Amino acid sequence: MSDDFEFGLIPERRMDWRTLAVSYGLQVVFIFFLIFVGLLWPEKMPLHRKYTVTELVPRPVLPLKHHVTREPQKKVMLAKLLPPVRFEAPRLVVPKDLIRKKKKKELEKEIEAPKFEAKNEMPQFPKVSGALPAKLIYTGSFGSSALP
Repeated sequence: MSDDFEFGLIPERRMDWRTLAVSYGLQVVFIFFLIFVGLLWPEKMPLHRKYTVTELVPRPVLPLKHHVTREPQKKVMLAKLLPPVRFEAPRLVVPKDLIRKKKKKELEKEIEAPKFEAKNEMPQFPKVSGALPAKLIYTGSFGSSALP
């Protein structure tokens, strides 16, 4: 490797002043062109005009002779009161089919609650032996037909 390489900033390019002057000059000419287009053809670019009148001396208020002012007649409306609404007291109506006359015996007889007997018995399961039966494994369905 050579020792010629140095780490540093790249040198900046110098600004060409002629290019800068030409670009700004063209922009200024374009802006002036847009302004003068409105002055050359004012029909196409109308300006907003607002006319206002400022009174230096206020005008006196003259009474109107021909116009007679009347107050509008107010219509008087009377409200009629309605009679108060009365509702009948609510009552329970039971159909005659449901009415049953109780016998004197039924009234005198006391009704006892049904008795409930709980039976708590342990369920009986069959006894299981501790050894599992041996299973035969058949391996003759694959491999060679030679005896082992």
